[in-house]
Amino acid sequence: MSGWGKISVVLREESIKLYALPREIRDRIYEYLYTVNRPIRLAFPDTDVNGRMLPRDPYMYMNATIIDPGIAVEAAKICYQENLFEFMASFSSHASRFLTTDHYSSGIVPRDVIRRLHVGIGGSHRYFYEGEVHEDFEKMLREQQRFHPDLYSHRSLFEPIMSISDLRVLEFTISDWGWSERSPPALRTIAPLFRILREKGVKMMVRLKHEHGYYDWREEEVGKDFRKTKCRPGDICDISNYFLQPTEKEQGLLGRERGLYPKEFGGEKCGYISATHRVYFDEHFQVYLRLEASQSA
Repeated sequence: MSGWGKISVVLREESIKLYALPREIRDRIYEYLYTVNRPIRLAFPDTDVNGRMLPRDPYMYMNATIIDPGIAVEAAKICYQENLFEFMASFSSHASRFLTTDHYSSGIVPRDVIRRLHVGIGGSHRYFYEGEVHEDFEKMLREQQRFHPDLYSHRSLFEPIMSISDLRVLEFTISDWGWSERSPPALRTIAPLFRILREKGVKMMVRLKHEHGYYDWREEEVGKDFRKTKCRPGDICDISNYFLQPTEKEQGLLGRERGLYPKEFGGEKCGYISATHRVYFDEHFQVYLRLEASQSA
């Protein structure tokens, strides 16, 4: 037997001794070893010599080929459940590979146990008219996806993220946006995912990170001189409430598929902008659901 083989035998025998402790104590040991107070950032492309995109396991308690398989599963579950994982989704295949890979040879994959995820995406690709009405937008997007799926990774993220069985918290950061009147329509590529997950009980947070600065139209700034509200590059704006279900009052006031920036925009009181977006994205969501149902019929 090789030197490493002998070490592996000793480690396995030693790991079995952990079963003498109550499960709660074992979990606290795994938490101490494997949880960190910062997001764990995934590496793409995989830079690890073994093709892993996550940090190495310095304690080897998650490797079932070295220590007891039951201990490996327990340790890996704590690692995946208690940490926040963060990655920039340039391609949906990155998300799929992360979620379906047994990174530590523990016998489990992140998709089955992960609870918290932070996904970053760039601005939507603009290979179609963003001003199209919702149904035309959806039909054009689906047609384009058939020929250029990699260019529409925002919509392609739906399947891997929806496959996470125990997702509790999803933070979404959208960067590289020149925030203008054309930007909200382009968000329709990803907006349905936020609504679906929220209805499933997932805690959602959606942010815009402005790489080049923008004019801030947040509720508290409506009615002020926009020249005083210009954001610096790198500023982050929380737009989570744009994707909530609108109230009946909001729907009644704003009507059906009305323009995002009507003439009276500048003089409206606080709350108008968020309500407008909620109604707009809700109208789009109903079209999305109808087309999804017709495709699956």
